[in-house]
Amino acid sequence: MSNLESFSSIQDAYVHCLKNVLDNGASVAPRGIKTYEVLGPSFRILNPRNRLINIPIRNWKIYYAFGELLWHLSGSRAKSFIRYYSRFWEKYYCGELTVEGSSYGRKLFTTICDNESPWTKAKELILKDPDTRRAIIPLFLNNDFNSIDKCQDVACCCMIQFIVRDNKINLICNMRSNDAFLGLSYDIFLFTMLLELMSVETGYELGWYQHNIASLHLYEKDYGKACRIINSDVRLPREMPEMKNVEEIPRVIEYEKKIRECEQWDAEFEFDVSKYWKDILNCLIIYKAAKYPHIKKMLSMARVIENNPYIQWLNFFKF
Repeated sequence: MSNLESFSSIQDAYVHCLKNVLDNGASVAPRGIKTYEVLGPSFRILNPRNRLINIPIRNWKIYYAFGELLWHLSGSRAKSFIRYYSRFWEKYYCGELTVEGSSYGRKLFTTICDNESPWTKAKELILKDPDTRRAIIPLFLNNDFNSIDKCQDVACCCMIQFIVRDNKINLICNMRSNDAFLGLSYDIFLFTMLLELMSVETGYELGWYQHNIASLHLYEKDYGKACRIINSDVRLPREMPEMKNVEEIPRVIEYEKKIRECEQWDAEFEFDVSKYWKDILNCLIIYKAAKYPHIKKMLSMARVIENNPYIQWLNFFKF
């Protein structure tokens, strides 16, 4: 029986991590940046589908979580893709055209040997030997090591490992570094989505997600924000619907590109995918409309909003 701290949702773990650093963080300054740090925390999320942060003051951006997910699922390393969803990538990767270390999707889904990707290899291992301990995917690669002493992007996640026990598939993620305020919630969102994807593709029931962090930290500039969050109105976290129709993902990726790159939009256009993926794509088209008002005029808003489970996270858009 594990004695790890366990939480029912990402939100509960997120608030706990902020409080942990605020209460116990030691002052350090890697690269000259003042930071508060706790070394070695680990915890489990018992319901990985319960991944939506519902803290109004946090202003958690669901469109970014979905956009980053599709960036990874596409195997892209293009900065222009992920920059569309957050100016962070322009600020910290100024002058670069690609994101190398943090492009986990490229490392997961790119064919590397025997016409197989690490993702496919891990899945085959699980299906062949459900008790395997070898379904690991390294995400800190040689290029990251070559960049480790330079002002370049270095992967924060070192490795993920899928492990099946009691007919449930679980995921253990090992991080060298995690920003408690900004990156943590999006990282766990991504990796729990990948866990659920592997669950669907292998047919095993969704199990727990474990997050191991070497350095959990809070930058000094975010200290006050973290204090306000743990003392704010923390609402009940929200669970995403069950993932379905994963064979539609390539089409979803094409639709995301269409949304991101379009200058015009057909008001009658319908996404030819199931509701699970259509709701996600509708969040992205709403974000597009918020960025470009002329797109809003071309949308059939009732169709985009109707029965969408994520509308409360799109409060930046005035319907």
